[in-house]
Amino acid sequence: MLQDILSTLSSRYGDFFPGMKEPPRILSTSLEHRRLSDLARVKLQLDGSSTEIFIKFHKHPHSSDARVRAKAEREFETLKWLCEAFAAVPGCSVVRPVAYLSDLKAVVTEMADGANLGRLLNRPFQSLLGLYRRREEGWCYRAGRWLRKFQTLTARSEKERFASESFWREVEELIGRCETLGFSHSLVERISSQFRSDLDRAGEPELEVVGQHPDFQPQNVLVGSNGITVLDFTSFKYGNRYHDVASFLTFLDSRSKHPVFRNVRMEELQKSFLQGYRLVSLDDPILRLYRVKGILNYCVSFLSRLPSSVSLRPVIRKVFLNWAEQKLCFVLGPVGNLN
Repeated sequence: MLQDILSTLSSRYGDFFPGMKEPPRILSTSLEHRRLSDLARVKLQLDGSSTEIFIKFHKHPHSSDARVRAKAEREFETLKWLCEAFAAVPGCSVVRPVAYLSDLKAVVTEMADGANLGRLLNRPFQSLLGLYRRREEGWCYRAGRWLRKFQTLTARSEKERFASESFWREVEELIGRCETLGFSHSLVERISSQFRSDLDRAGEPELEVVGQHPDFQPQNVLVGSNGITVLDFTSFKYGNRYHDVASFLTFLDSRSKHPVFRNVRMEELQKSFLQGYRLVSLDDPILRLYRVKGILNYCVSFLSRLPSSVSLRPVIRKVFLNWAEQKLCFVLGPVGNLN
């Protein structure tokens, strides 16, 4: 498949690389296989200068070709209009799309400038250094600013009622899976009772409809000299603004399970992100509900992936469950005796 795409890019180079006088020359290629997509990184020579592109081959083990093709096309079309929309926003961008090849379910993009924010924030010992700590806060601030701009650009002139009952059913299912994976019955009762109470108090407000990434995590954010660039719009859709905000905050919540990433430090980074986003408090009732849902999702994912062959699995599981209880109770806030 990779050779087919490279042949197409070379034979139709005028369509994909406007202004180029001769076909690109392939300097190097690498291919990484993943569950939902294969990623190729290709270095090209274009009119005497070198550039790099990414090729994403969309796939899904449980979806039809038609559905996978539709997701690939959606990503390409989304990138096209977002690239134009962000052109007037300094310091904010998305990767520039180059080509969409329907037959191969492949999206070609330019390689964006910058370091992956997920990797930058996963350096526990550097986070102890004062200079690096301030840089981390700046990165999170800029990511929050990007998200606010993105939602402003994609906002629709309509509102949608927060569907509390369907939201509760999703969370109730996650809580049940967490109990199956090791959460104590008393913790499950506490989470269920407090969450249901908070959900009832939040009501069903009308929320502005905006674009959702909806996997807005540091792993999909590049920090470069010219600002923030965001990747991976395969699942772009419309919804309320809280999902993407909570997604980023959940990543920071998850880091605190590592003893070097103290809770207070993650809260500082969360506040920097929210300042960039122009939301001043973590106490927004709808945001708190989305954060709890995000943490439960993370717990299910982590516990489900623990390999049974690891000798330390019981210890890792026990430590993780202790962290999960403390984190969920902290986010939910103080409650009365539910036992």
